[in-house]
Amino acid sequence: MKQEVIRAIEEHKVIAIVRGVAEDKLIPLAQALYDGGIRLIELTFSADGSVSDAQTAKNIGALATQFQGKMLVGAGTVLTEQQVALVSQAGGVFAISLNTDEDVILACNTHFFHVEANLPLRLP
Repeated sequence: MKQEVIRAIEEHKVIAIVRGVAEDKLIPLAQALYDGGIRLIELTFSADGSVSDAQTAKNIGALATQFQGKMLVGAGTVLTEQQVALVSQAGGVFAISLNTDEDVILACNTHFFHVEANLPLRLP
């Protein structure tokens, strides 16, 4: 899956970033993005706690199920190992994290692929 995500990013060059969209509007929004040619979508975790991590994971799961085989779904603003696990369990296929916590980076590399600027990585 890691290579599939990398190929999709290289080919499509755009990841739609979705934050703060109500659950009932999420599938229609993603469908509109898909109809417009978007093939990668990121749901961000709320660093301020305005949306629970569990709700974000649930939303990732709903999108991953609805768009399986059509759109790659992942998460952004991934700050903890728990969030990495939630994304993976929900069916997300990538995580974007600006976090420099080594344990989070290693968890991302274990479950997905992760690029961290200016930080040497120990890949599993």
